Order: sequence, then structure tokens, then C-alpha cells
Amino acid sequence: MQRRRFMRLAGFSATAGAAAASGCLDPDEEPDDDVDDDEEEIEIHDHVEVVAGPDGAWRFEPREVHVYVGGTVEWYFDSPGHNVSAHPDDDSLVRIPDGAEPFRSFEPGESRANDPDTTFSQTFQVAGEYVYVCTPHVPQMRGTVVVHED
Repeated sequence: MQRRRFMRLAGFSATAGAAAASGCLDPDEEPDDDVDDDEEEIEIHDHVEVVAGPDGAWRFEPREVHVYVGGTVEWYFDSPGHNVSAHPDDDSLVRIPDGAEPFRSFEPGESRANDPDTTFSQTFQVAGEYVYVCTPHVPQMRGTVVVHED
């Protein structure tokens, strides 16, 4: 298991264990009517990491991230055979905001797969929603970057 993945899972396990010990995960507890489960708080970052192909899976983790204009998303390739493309010529699922430049983690005409344990970064200058894909694994591998104004 990759170090970054292990640290992420270890942190989650510790948090889940603490919640269980405190009774937060009691299945018999009545839900709080004041809490709206549909309204999840969105965390907006200046820099965020997405794992492409965690442990060989055909997915991006997390699947959706939020950054501010000028923020950067860094994709970490955890397993072989994956890439990132937000270029409409590469797949019909790709969507980018008007005025935004398309991007991809590979050069056309070269191998489309990024090597494991490498990264690709993109800084976003135009607000809106970007839907990107891993071209060898569409439609299973797609993700979203939502770029927010300050």
C-alpha cells in the first residue's frame, strides 16, 4: 500500500474509532431532526490532492474536489495505466467552463498513461465546473473539480 494512501486510511480509521467509542456511531440512536443530511459542508481549498487509481482501482479519490480561483489540483498516480484529461477532444463526458483552457496529463501522440508514483498539477484560473476523465477507463473513471470565486 502506498504511504500516502496508508496515512489517509490510518487517519480515517482513528477518527472512525474515536467516533464509535464516543457513541457517535450508535445504530439505535434517533437521527437529529435539525440536521439536513442533504446539506454537506463543502470544503474549498487552495491546493488539493486527488489519487488516480488508488490500489489499482478505476476511480479518482476523491471524485469531486473544490478549489478557489488560482487554486491547484495535484493528481497522484497510484497505479499504472491512468491519466487525466479535461480536453473535450478526448471524450464526450469532458466539460469545462466557457473561457477555460483544456488540460491533460499527457501530450498528444505520446503514451497516454502516466507512470505510477508521479504527479500532474493544474492551476485553475476560471471559475466553474470541470468534468475530467481517465481516457483508458471512461466512463468509470471521471471526476469533477469545482472552482469557486474568492
